Amino acid sequence: MIVVLVMVVLIYGTVAVWLGALKLFQATSVQSYTDVDANIAMQNIVSDIHQAELYTLQNGNTRLVLTFPTVTANGWYDRGTPDPANTVTYYLSDATGNMANTGKYLWRNATKGVNRYIRKDVSSLTFATDNTTASTTASSLRVSLQTSTYSYLRTKTTTYQAIAAFLRNN
Repeated sequence: MIVVLVMVVLIYGTVAVWLGALKLFQATSVQSYTDVDANIAMQNIVSDIHQAELYTLQNGNTRLVLTFPTVTANGWYDRGTPDPANTVTYYLSDATGNMANTGKYLWRNATKGVNRYIRKDVSSLTFATDNTTASTTASSLRVSLQTSTYSYLRTKTTTYQAIAAFLRNN
């Protein structure tokens, strides 16, 4: 009888430790996935900022329009000559990508190329400049975004703030 009682206590303790470790693993792995998704979204934006010639902040600094340089016949950027027909806009919208709608999808809308959403579950996206004008060739922009993922009874959130990106083609 005592042996059975000791075995029940051991089994209960083992299962309790295993369930606690499983819950901790799930929470940690979901936070890791959220971090990676936020990092990839930020890399997309920063990569385009590096290539841009000009930018415009719109919609209360929650929409970024990047204008790229003109491309020469050799395929090189003609720095100093912006191409108004070659722009990329980053903004939050719903699954349709319509700029007039609100939502938690981060969209990359390109005049040349494919329009696609970068990441869903982005709760905020803001841009700031080192100048006071809304359309400028400033040397840097700060991008802030916050992503979240729901996991077992809680939401995991990642916030990237005050990322400085310098316009290389300026």
